[in-house]
Amino acid sequence: MSEFKKWLSPKDQILYALYKQKPRVGYGFNELRDACDGLHGRYIDVFTNPKKGKLVKDGSIVIKKVMGKGGTKELRMITEKGVEYVQKNIVGVELAVRNVLRLAQALTEKERFEVLGQVFKDMFEYASSLFLSGKRADMMRIFRDSIQLPVKEFLNKQILDDREYIVKALEGHGEFPPDVYCDIVFIQRQFSLPFLIRDADLAWDLNHYLNSHHVFILTLLGIHSKKEIEQKNKAWLEKNRDAIEPHSVWQEKALKELERRKEALREIMNVPKDYGKTSITFYNDIT
Repeated sequence: MSEFKKWLSPKDQILYALYKQKPRVGYGFNELRDACDGLHGRYIDVFTNPKKGKLVKDGSIVIKKVMGKGGTKELRMITEKGVEYVQKNIVGVELAVRNVLRLAQALTEKERFEVLGQVFKDMFEYASSLFLSGKRADMMRIFRDSIQLPVKEFLNKQILDDREYIVKALEGHGEFPPDVYCDIVFIQRQFSLPFLIRDADLAWDLNHYLNSHHVFILTLLGIHSKKEIEQKNKAWLEKNRDAIEPHSVWQEKALKELERRKEALREIMNVPKDYGKTSITFYNDIT
């Protein structure tokens, strides 16, 4: 269980140890204590006592009596209900904790971002599984808010630091603030695969800048390598040196390319209404 046990309650340590046992043949009292890295015996008794153990009563574990060399032995075994609890409340968290602990080690900057990406992926997968299964319909909102809110607070620090100014404007005692409110939305959008493939292919043929979505599709399908795409984008940058600064000029050129592709795509298929909206909102999504 190693470092992860520090993040678990005694109850969760016990269920996690039984869940991790391969094959799940059950543990005796002392064996379970050892599997929990020496968890105090009183916790083992409180949760797994055959008559009054909390985990026995709620059906998360069962006690099976088997004959051994020393006589009858009581084995604690995890049930399907216990397995569901571990998968829902512990496994996903374990992945995140494991990666967070790696962040504390001596990693390079690039490695830290790679670990951060893995943490994001693990928690997204965890939240999605609970949401799609219907077990936690609120999980995706919780996941999105945990990402969106800190970023919104960072981007809108100037506004948040002067709340009185905003309140006065709302109450009609002052001028409306000129500040821009920055929003960020993490959403799941679905596009038809043929549309995305055609858009990426068209961007390549028209020598447009290939954004992160194009890179993902083209490399995933093995149509073009990442190196080829990098060379293509480098050529675009060389050709559009004047667009690099200021960002507004770069954005304008990239958006014109986007509009040209949308017009071409409309001739052969339906273009989703929200296609390109994130590109208009986020500069990094354009490039």
